[in-house]
Amino acid sequence: MTVRRTRLRGVVLGTLCAPALLSGHALAQGTVPPPAEDGIIDLTPLLGDGFDAAPAAPEVAVPPVAAPVLPDGNAALPAYRRGDPVGDAAIAAVPSGIAAPLLLYPATSDAGPGLQRLSGEYAAGALTVTVPPGAVPENLSITYRNSINILPEDSRLTATLDGVLLGDWPLTAPGDFQTVTLPGTALRTGPNRIQLQVRQSHRIFCGPEASFAIWTDIAPARSGIAIAADAPMPDANGFRLAAAAQLAAGRGLPLVSASAVPPELAAEIAGRLTGTGADRSAALVQRSAYAPAPTPAPGAAPGDLARITVLAAADVLPGLPLPAYVRAPDGAIVLVLSDDTPPEALDSALPPPQPVAAPPLVTPGPAVRLSDLSDADLSLRARYARAAVTFRLPDDWLLLSSQKARMTLLYRYAEGLPETALMLVKVNETTVRLLPLHGMGDTDLPPLDVSFPARLLQPGMNSVSYEAIIPGDPADMPCPRIDGDFVQIMGETTLTIPPSPRMQFPRLARGVQALTPAGVMTGDPVADDAGRDTRAIAAQQALAAGLPPLDVAATGPATLTVTSHDRLDPAVLTTLGLDRIALDRALAPRRTAQDDTGDVAPPAATTAQRLRGTATRAWDWLRTLAWPGDPALTDWLADRTGIALLVIPDPARPQDMLLVTGPAADPATLATAFADGRVSPAGPTGQAALLSDGGTWQNWRPAAVPPQMREPLGPRNARVVAGNYASWSPVLFTGILATLMAASVLLALYLIVKTRGARMR
Repeated sequence: MTVRRTRLRGVVLGTLCAPALLSGHALAQGTVPPPAEDGIIDLTPLLGDGFDAAPAAPEVAVPPVAAPVLPDGNAALPAYRRGDPVGDAAIAAVPSGIAAPLLLYPATSDAGPGLQRLSGEYAAGALTVTVPPGAVPENLSITYRNSINILPEDSRLTATLDGVLLGDWPLTAPGDFQTVTLPGTALRTGPNRIQLQVRQSHRIFCGPEASFAIWTDIAPARSGIAIAADAPMPDANGFRLAAAAQLAAGRGLPLVSASAVPPELAAEIAGRLTGTGADRSAALVQRSAYAPAPTPAPGAAPGDLARITVLAAADVLPGLPLPAYVRAPDGAIVLVLSDDTPPEALDSALPPPQPVAAPPLVTPGPAVRLSDLSDADLSLRARYARAAVTFRLPDDWLLLSSQKARMTLLYRYAEGLPETALMLVKVNETTVRLLPLHGMGDTDLPPLDVSFPARLLQPGMNSVSYEAIIPGDPADMPCPRIDGDFVQIMGETTLTIPPSPRMQFPRLARGVQALTPAGVMTGDPVADDAGRDTRAIAAQQALAAGLPPLDVAATGPATLTVTSHDRLDPAVLTTLGLDRIALDRALAPRRTAQDDTGDVAPPAATTAQRLRGTATRAWDWLRTLAWPGDPALTDWLADRTGIALLVIPDPARPQDMLLVTGPAADPATLATAFADGRVSPAGPTGQAALLSDGGTWQNWRPAAVPPQMREPLGPRNARVVAGNYASWSPVLFTGILATLMAASVLLALYLIVKTRGARMR
């Protein structure tokens, strides 16, 4: 053992434990060596002559840690033995007489990170509050704000736990956030699901427009329980709960190390963050052990609830069992690892993420009930309300021609609705039926058959939605209270989808659904830190943390290579048929002087230019008629901008995808868009997809790529297959038929002439 290694251990242990170990009284008695001015503990006087001295390493300045002020009385170092779990817990024991600081364990929301908005006259949401073992919360806080348009006298927010009322209060926070404190005696150890129900009324108007103007925002990161920092036990369960609470607050989980963390270990930890129950946008924040602690953002809770410290394997003390759990002086539970920790050693603290449940799979042919696709009847209670059911079709289902799907709709609506009240029935956001909601209220209506083109459906994810639009009567007064639903969609509603031959286009959705954290990688060949593609690395870590396995039958492993737009290999651009200028214009648009000064009238076109433009438009019209798909990728991107482009470079290998990120690509936005797109009909599909800064996908399907057969052609499927190819390219299909017809006519004429000549002879 050398002095250099001992000094490094002193830095790490001193950073974690110095305030708890080195009390002011102990320093005064001389029982431990005082820290140097630069914060490094000099252990040379304690080593004696039994160790060989080595040249001292350059000292790294660490901010000094102030010793806590203790009350009068004797103080002593806590008993501690290396490798003893009880001793590890004793490291952070708070001296007698000093109350441990309170830390906020924030709530989590099913809606994801950020604010949870409850809009409309009636809305419901939920918060999950997890109580660590050993903690006894006295209060539960809920922080909210509401629209200034809300009428407080007729607007209330109710919180319940397992049917037990926790609180009910009027909405009186039209400006800044307000915090309501509720009793926490009903909370149990472990997760507690708090149901929130809001009833809101516009102070002036009534109708769909007024429904959009009334809302209540719940701030999960500022809601939750405040417990003593030393209440949760420093063990695997306590660390997991603390990490989940910190990630839910959007603060990220720090990964602290004195040297570079192996990329494999960092990727493994990042991929396990969602296993703590945290949201898919959870982030792993790497920082140096020598860097000062970051300053909390305004309004954020100070300090960490949990963090991870990685030690070099050569610096781990002999006999110290790792992983280990210690409590830092700020109350955070620290998971201590070595840089050679195997993945299975993380299972207790960071369990692997469980597969995400996919929407139910519908088998084409037989009718399926709506109750088989959703938990209960669908209810619409607001002046503008929407309810949707998402389901899956097989990946090799494809109908492009005139086949019809059918919905047998069972519904009812309230009595006394205005004559202009309507309900829209939509399939993948396309309206297929508009129904009046007047004249037969509060009665069981007969089944209504709603047929629609089956081509509105697509392989993979689909949705059927219902939207109610209830005008105010009158519209310039607050809405009267209606206890009950405006519209109910019965679970006996059925959906019948015709079968199809096994055909498919190259689709991004198949690869995105099969993608796992292990399949996300960067295409950065640079080994040194100075030249690494930092944007791609940040995106790769966010995607790995936000992509738990999806519970679908994958056709094979999928890979996603992440690279920045300015690092993309020119050979890949050539393969995609894309030029650098078009890519930069789409992902990194630059402002020009014309953008700042306004539009400038273009010069008058010459006769030759007008003729050329007319010919180009005519050719585009003919091409669109022959191939109804999208134009070349360069032309398709010409009038679009986004933050990232997802493509399949080789259509023969649709499982291998490439993500090109622009300078404005936010890693959290990428992770959320990928996670949502896997289970949404609006997710990435086709052969390329452009992600906008709002998190929506625009899909590109090349017109020149025909559908591929996945089964033999025979008499049973020939008609449907011909219809699919005819719909894919009507002019091309018609040309083929015309050619066959002409060949048949010529052959018939030849046979007629040949046989007539033989008879004449």
